[in-house]
Amino acid sequence: IGVRNCLSPFCGQQNKVSPIIKIKNKDKIVINLSNFKEIFSSSHSFLVAFTQSYESSKFKDTVIKHLLITKINNELKISGEFVIR
Repeated sequence: IGVRNCLSPFCGQQNKVSPIIKIKNKDKIVINLSNFKEIFSSSHSFLVAFTQSYESSKFKDTVIKHLLITKINNELKISGEFVIR
């Protein structure tokens, strides 16, 4: 299990997201998010699971991720990202 803060602008999306990202000097990268499911919730945090598929010309991977989202100063923040293979 890997843990990191979510830096993606797509982390807060609730529907399936299929952004196409072009990085300088790189081929097209496609990231799909789907199968969102709430695992746990309380008045100040919740845990969601989703499937993330990543594909470029050199690498392809699909993983299940869990995001821990916490209410801090009346704002929702991603406080943890767990990669489940």
